[in-house]
Amino acid sequence: MTASKKHLFPVLALGALLALPLSGCGGGSAPATGSTGNEGGDAGSPPGDDDSGPDAPDGGGTDTSVDTTSLRALLDEADTLTATSFHCLAAAGAGCDGSPPATAVDSDAGDPEPDDDGTVSTPNDGTNGGGEFTDTTLSVACAGRTCVDGDGEGFSIDHIAAVLSGLNNASIGETGGVRLVEFAGSDGGDGTTRVWGGWLEHVFFGVMGDEGRPGSQEGPLSYLEVQGVVAGLAETTRPTAAAGSATWTGAMVGRSVDPAAGPVWDSVKGAATLRVDFGDGTVDVVFANITDAYGDAWSTPGMSWANLPMSPDGGTIEGRFFGSGHAEAAGVFDRDRLVGAFGASRDAD
Repeated sequence: MTASKKHLFPVLALGALLALPLSGCGGGSAPATGSTGNEGGDAGSPPGDDDSGPDAPDGGGTDTSVDTTSLRALLDEADTLTATSFHCLAAAGAGCDGSPPATAVDSDAGDPEPDDDGTVSTPNDGTNGGGEFTDTTLSVACAGRTCVDGDGEGFSIDHIAAVLSGLNNASIGETGGVRLVEFAGSDGGDGTTRVWGGWLEHVFFGVMGDEGRPGSQEGPLSYLEVQGVVAGLAETTRPTAAAGSATWTGAMVGRSVDPAAGPVWDSVKGAATLRVDFGDGTVDVVFANITDAYGDAWSTPGMSWANLPMSPDGGTIEGRFFGSGHAEAAGVFDRDRLVGAFGASRDAD
């Protein structure tokens, strides 16, 4: 690893692994156009951030907080946790615990160019602080209510519930019939913990992250952790029928993990649609009308995956069905420098 990490959740030792019943590779998908970098201000920036965008929820001003009673009940009963790979974006040689680089980091002018080791040099434009950043990723496997990463460290649904209970929250409107909420608060040190997502009757989906400005709450971020998560009451079967199709509609949320942009808070939302073809047993997933968290244009307005098998095969998207009668579907994705999650409800036949 090139950067140490400071997990979002307390660490526990885990061992079991579980494949997911709806997954697909990016190779068989309809490609998104453009990069996932946001040309506008970043959504939900904390007070004192140099970047444009609304302040994070801090308990002040107009009361837009959301009653999370149903979310707490859902997480208490949830039996299945799904997560993307763990991303740690930091200055070259630094750690996601906010430790300084082992050597000085140069600031390059001009367009970012990838180096031989995969790092990207970026201009010191006041947005990301300049210098080189690396995106260190760790694969994650989940079983029941817990997940474990490649370093043998893990977290559970109980940890997610504990994190959310310690954060303030604010409603960020509705997308695809799903109310989206941002949670934010101190990580107990110099950083900020943020959660951006929503929940249905049977499942919670979101992007969780820690970000930091060690020693100061002003200026550019020095590190960023991001992971997409889904927790809910999973169905043990897949939807079936002799013929025809069924559709689930809802919302997606995501966060950029682009070394060229550096560790900035770029969160997005969009409409999510899943269509199951019972004839060939495949799923199409479409994310449309993707904007930043507050509705401004995003450089990648859509993403899609076509003809995904309803069987575990790894790839850039994973999901499950939740609730009696496969009432809901949700999952996580990691593609094109965007990490996120989605949740959707079954449409009436």
